[in-house]
Amino acid sequence: MRALVTGGAGFIGAHVCAALLDVADEVFVIDRLTTGKRDALRERAPSARLVPGDILDSPRLPELAAASDIVVHLAADPDVRASLQDPAGFLREHHEGTARILEHVKPGSVVVFASSSTVYGEPSQVPTPESFGPCVPISVYGASKLDGEALVSSFAHLRGLRGANLRLANVVGHGQTHGVLVDLAAKLDRDPRTLEILGDGTQKKSYVDVEDAARAFVEVGMRLVGAPETTVETYNVGSADAIDVREIANTLCDEMRVSPEFRFKSVEGGRGWKGDVKTMLLDCSRLRAVGWEPRMGSAEAVRGASRWIASLRKSRKRFGSRAR
Repeated sequence: MRALVTGGAGFIGAHVCAALLDVADEVFVIDRLTTGKRDALRERAPSARLVPGDILDSPRLPELAAASDIVVHLAADPDVRASLQDPAGFLREHHEGTARILEHVKPGSVVVFASSSTVYGEPSQVPTPESFGPCVPISVYGASKLDGEALVSSFAHLRGLRGANLRLANVVGHGQTHGVLVDLAAKLDRDPRTLEILGDGTQKKSYVDVEDAARAFVEVGMRLVGAPETTVETYNVGSADAIDVREIANTLCDEMRVSPEFRFKSVEGGRGWKGDVKTMLLDCSRLRAVGWEPRMGSAEAVRGASRWIASLRKSRKRFGSRAR
């Protein structure tokens, strides 16, 4: 069995490749190596075969997609706030990249798409099940993920694919390169006495450890291998609880052994930025029903990620150059 992972040298992607190597004979990776890192892939999945390049113009993508039994599509700009700077370009890149991959996947193959909890926007039902609708994203990032889900569904019906959309909560853990913990760590590297926190500190969301998220991709993918063609399934992926930003900051500061003064900077009712969803907790009972269970809750996942970040600081590695 052959697998292809787009964005496979990224934070989540490298962990997905490692998990795929337990079930696949070959794992190929296409990654343009902007946020993705060769070293991350070598460390976690040394036998995965990296093909550097952008999915929008990689000459090898058609061949690799057509020859793969499972395609995991993770390639995307992971920064929700970045979509504010060039919304049209952000949407175009995500849409065209996803469409190009799907165009070349052979009938009967499995496609697992990395979607996001941001597709829901601000749902009136919390915890939010996959059946909630309509989805009304409040960020361009969320809109791009909802667009990707629609593409997976349409190509599945046109080409006889087996597709799954995984709506991820906030993913944290060993190797992460972006997100609230990395942003806060970069600020503490610059000034351990004062910590600016975007939002009013009450934003409360679910966090899932990256290894738990990676297992979800593989378990769903393998489940679909034997499913009828033209199958499209949607799953939430997250922990059963949520924590707020103030608790996240306290956890990170505890692990980094600093005690800064917190200063909050919020917009529009306590959000961190326009498009920031203040409350997010997913109902993941559908995924649990098919055998997946997270090993960690939100607080434990954040604690583990904070401990890893603190270990980098002790070894004199800094986050400042990666802060957004």
